[in-house]
Amino acid sequence: MKVEIQAHVRDTAARLGADVPYALKALAGRLADDPDLGLPSELPGVLTVTVDGDMFDNCPDLSVGYLREADRIDIRFLEALPSPEASTPAPDQEQPEPG
Repeated sequence: MKVEIQAHVRDTAARLGADVPYALKALAGRLADDPDLGLPSELPGVLTVTVDGDMFDNCPDLSVGYLREADRIDIRFLEALPSPEASTPAPDQEQPEPG
């Protein structure tokens, strides 16, 4: 199966980290072998798959959206997912009791 990556997706990959283009190519290879790897998204006809950034040196976790057609896959979007450390709220600091 042929996998096409849109030019703006390649540009986004280059901006997100040094190893993101490589991670995207690795995902394209996996999609060629298993085109139903992704899950349905909120967008009609678009499947999304996540890439674990820990598998690559300089790569955040990624969400990749693609269209699956009979003979090809068209990767349409790529975005970095928020890191779990950044989304974990800091523990509340103890407040002194009024007294």
